[in-house]
Amino acid sequence: MEWIRINSDEDVKIFFEAQKVARQHACATFIASRGALRVAPFAIQFLEFHPRTENPNATSLIIWPCLLASAVANIMLTDEIKRAARDFTIAFDIHAAFNSDASTHAAVNAAYLVALDFSTELLTETIDQTIKAPSTDMLGEVNRDAQLWAEYSENKADQNPGIVASLWSDENPLERDWQNLRKKLLAADTPGPRGADWSFWVKWYDDILAGNPQNWTMLHEIATTGAIDWDASAREVNDRINQIVERYRLRDEVGALRREVEEARAALANRTPRSHNMPPELVDDTPKIEGRLAVVLAAVQEAETELEKPQPDRSILTKAGQAISDFAIWFMKYCRKKMDFVINTTITTAIKWGVPAAGAVYLTTPQKIIELGAAIRAAAGF
Repeated sequence: MEWIRINSDEDVKIFFEAQKVARQHACATFIASRGALRVAPFAIQFLEFHPRTENPNATSLIIWPCLLASAVANIMLTDEIKRAARDFTIAFDIHAAFNSDASTHAAVNAAYLVALDFSTELLTETIDQTIKAPSTDMLGEVNRDAQLWAEYSENKADQNPGIVASLWSDENPLERDWQNLRKKLLAADTPGPRGADWSFWVKWYDDILAGNPQNWTMLHEIATTGAIDWDASAREVNDRINQIVERYRLRDEVGALRREVEEARAALANRTPRSHNMPPELVDDTPKIEGRLAVVLAAVQEAETELEKPQPDRSILTKAGQAISDFAIWFMKYCRKKMDFVINTTITTAIKWGVPAAGAVYLTTPQKIIELGAAIRAAAGF
């Protein structure tokens, strides 16, 4: 598709009229979201650390969700994310200070564009708000986004090509602003009504800047779940987000352990008997080992299934976590007893009874399994 250079509001209209009707909404969301994300440090700085006159209780949580919803919509433009974006814009109207700056309104407009049908007027307004940022060639970045969209969408059959790219075409001209704000946010986890852990948002924005791969399913859940009360304090909201992030982390780790256990069982089933000059004990113990692996595999599968759910069953997680830790303790004692573990000061280097050590993480380091079991039990308290 031919790329139409954008230099004016009229060029914006021409560019979007050239899009397929089915893609206009997604295209507008892409352009507006990336512009709002670029100037986000100004909005966050203003709301989180600027002296407040209109609404002293307003925090940057009236903006972060708008930015999140618009970014997620670039990948997953679902009905749920549209509703969430609408709710976030309503919350902004209720809680925002009247003297919010252009960067703040750019973030809100980007969310409006997710919630609403395509609007050239709203998009041009958002672009106008972002190009006011000092020390930036924001119009050049808008044109890069338009070119990206044209290139990525040309060969995509779906309405949303899911473009992930670094936020700036060259060096970030607002890097110093972001680094200063980043330090303030990470230092803001202090006692008091405005204290909160902002690490999730800091990492998320770092990844947005770099164009790093992200777990968009998790981010979609964070933006759309009813389990987060966005009207609660910043500490409560961010702690709830961190719980969701931890659930996804545990799910991934449990999945990795499951694959290792499955490989170990297959290795045992296919192993060849030991020759005459090798100890025979493990041949006799194979049924015992297989039985233990079967038990831990069942526990791992139960934990993985529960961690897929937004609201896992606490009793199942507690039981599964304990079974995983129990297996690790038995496994460690067994291998030490048989002298079949080769351990140096830093890492367990081999398991010689048939488990493929190459690429293994948990079965070569039982302490990690114990820690994983404990983390699963802790997750049951969510």
